[in-house]
Amino acid sequence: MTGSPDSSTFPLWPPDADETSQSQQEPYPVTDVFQYVELADGRLWMKPEGVTCFAGDLPEQEQKLVWATHYAPAADLFSRNGAWRGLEVEAELVHCG
Repeated sequence: MTGSPDSSTFPLWPPDADETSQSQQEPYPVTDVFQYVELADGRLWMKPEGVTCFAGDLPEQEQKLVWATHYAPAADLFSRNGAWRGLEVEAELVHCG
């Protein structure tokens, strides 16, 4: 990928057949937010403190809103066959906004 994504689009690059999401992440430092994630009821839940890792510039009330409206994904989301790979069929770019 050349350049960097702007605020409205980002390329969808799922792992190749011989890759996993973990192998794609390993070359990069672990983000701080993973310190604030816990597994419960088969879902990955972010603790309220985790919001500061990506929305720390928001006022406290808005950070609470971000946390209160987040959705906890299933813990096995990225190991499911086709759970997100099907998105690549839909479009090469996902438009956010």
